Amino acid sequence: PWDEIYATLAAIGFKGGLAMESFINMPPEVSYGLSVWRPVAKDEAEVMGNGLPFLRNKARQYGLT
Repeated sequence: PWDEIYATLAAIGFKGGLAMESFINMPPEVSYGLSVWRPVAKDEAEVMGNGLPFLRNKARQYGLT
């Protein structure tokens, strides 16, 4: 769905900031409530090292930077 999200932001002329939120190392009751049944990353460094470049590249691809 990433292309659809970024294409929509570009289509509406979005010029605001973008944020990234990831849930790692959460208590079982929180992960259950979010329907997260496996680790999404081993640590914060992995999230930032993989996720941030991906999102920045998508933003550039759709002219949102």
